[in-house]
Amino acid sequence: MKKLIPLIPVILIVFIASCGDKKAAATEEATTAVQEEVAVATEIFKDVDIAEFKSLITGNGILVDVRTPEEFAQGNIEGSSNVDFLNSNFETKIQELDKSTPVYVYCRSGNRSGQSMKKMKALGFTEVYNLMGGYKAWSAE
Repeated sequence: MKKLIPLIPVILIVFIASCGDKKAAATEEATTAVQEEVAVATEIFKDVDIAEFKSLITGNGILVDVRTPEEFAQGNIEGSSNVDFLNSNFETKIQELDKSTPVYVYCRSGNRSGQSMKKMKALGFTEVYNLMGGYKAWSAE
């Protein structure tokens, strides 16, 4: 028994150190989980009405018309770039955009731009707004 008494402090130190490692690991796991939740929470993919779209496009961002070049030539929202959703190079062209900058997308009625928004999400964009009703609704206002 007398031989074990000097070992007690060593055993306690080892035990306390191992508990600290478990606590640090648990804290690290919790921090990682919160960071992942924040990353997901900062993604925005939203259909918006004309009023909200108008207010959004006055700020920082990229305005993209996903109609065909012929449709674009017939009329478009000032400041927009044309990236044809129906063209086989759509994904290549859209990936040239800054994925961390808000993107405001529209088409004729909202269908192609809605599909574009889904593709952009899959490609890693973080903030995309789709104009509900598309250019048809915009020009009717």
